[in-house]
Amino acid sequence: MPCYKDEKTGTWYCQFRYADFTGKRKQKRKRGFKTKREAQEWEREFHLQKAKSCDMTLASFVELYFNDREHHVRDTTMDTKRNVFDTKIVPLLGNRKMNEITALDIRDWQQRVKEMGEATGLPYSETYLYTIHAQLTALFNYAQTFYGLRFNPCDAAGYMGSSVAGEMLIITKDQYELLRKEFRNEAYLLAFDILFWTGCREGEMLALLPKDLTDDDQLRIYKTYHRKKGQDIFGPTKNSKKGGNRNVPIPHWLAEEFRTYCSRLYGLTPDDRVFYMTCTALNKELTRCTQLTYLPDIRVHDLRHSHVSLCIELGYSVVLVARRIGDTVPVVMRTYAHLYPNKQQELVSKLEAIGSPSSNDDESDLMSLG
Repeated sequence: MPCYKDEKTGTWYCQFRYADFTGKRKQKRKRGFKTKREAQEWEREFHLQKAKSCDMTLASFVELYFNDREHHVRDTTMDTKRNVFDTKIVPLLGNRKMNEITALDIRDWQQRVKEMGEATGLPYSETYLYTIHAQLTALFNYAQTFYGLRFNPCDAAGYMGSSVAGEMLIITKDQYELLRKEFRNEAYLLAFDILFWTGCREGEMLALLPKDLTDDDQLRIYKTYHRKKGQDIFGPTKNSKKGGNRNVPIPHWLAEEFRTYCSRLYGLTPDDRVFYMTCTALNKELTRCTQLTYLPDIRVHDLRHSHVSLCIELGYSVVLVARRIGDTVPVVMRTYAHLYPNKQQELVSKLEAIGSPSSNDDESDLMSLG
């Protein structure tokens, strides 16, 4: 693999030809390497990628994986993936070759990740550990499917963490009423009212437009908003193909609160965003108010859990709850199953009340049989 030195800059570069996926021959040039060895290694990794070989470093394979996945998942999902790989996976396994990583290597990596959390003084939660491991497992599954990797070492090593969350932080309606008195202005008041009384995600709430409220008091939820590198990004809702896009009926008083607030914003058009705070600002405001009211230190997303808890307490079915919050029934059952045991006992009590036969009916039935 010949490499060349650029006399003007003092750096090395590689230049070679390769065949693309159509069979067409193309020339590739890469500049800026400090040493000849770095240039040669880059060319070697490039040829391995084109040859669909797993005889390359995990760091190089991650870039291949990202280049493919970014066309199939939402931007926010890719941001989450990149953060996990950049901080928890590539720094520890990036220099290892994909086809040489063993189950024991994965076990060692799991221990290192746990130690990273403990070193901060706040160990990673079981669900976060599970998420980190799931990302690495997905990488090796991709290598198996498309690059001929013989086995997934993550399967043999076993999962770390747990997919089941521990205690879920929720607040009751009465506790929310205490919080409501502390919000600093009408914008935050309306934003948190929508989050608590609809169970929508914060990105879905931040993406709302005036025209998204229908005449019959329903919020049309079909998009989400986040800010990335100073740019406003709109995207599809989570599970948009599985009920994520939905119309959510809301109380009339909340609909009027929404209309009144919009009418007070000068120059607001039907296609303008209603809320201009960020996710960070929402969390800071919620933290400030929970400290003032001595309530549990909940996250903004916990208002979604609180809404589901309220719906379950009111006796609504898991199907209706899933449809309302834009999730699938299996996800709702897995996430909120622990909120249902009391409802089972209530169901049995009602069945006993309406289904127990009277003693006279029993006697008459027995006599007719005789």
